[in-house]
Amino acid sequence: LSMQDIKTGTANGWGLTNFVGNAAEFVMKGGSPTVRGGAFADSLSTCSIDLARGSNGAADPHTGFRLSRDLD
Repeated sequence: LSMQDIKTGTANGWGLTNFVGNAAEFVMKGGSPTVRGGAFADSLSTCSIDLARGSNGAADPHTGFRLSRDLD
């Protein structure tokens, strides 16, 4: 298993490609870190924004984060 090129795939409504499947992403839910989206080690059929795992916020080889900001 290996990561896919960032330019692979079709963009969603926000212009993001590969938003599930390469690396799961840390998100905050209710003040606690959660991991969402699935990673390259997960079956592609299970990778979706609904895939969630608990997390203590520690680094691991399958989880990353995405920075975003509003553009005015």
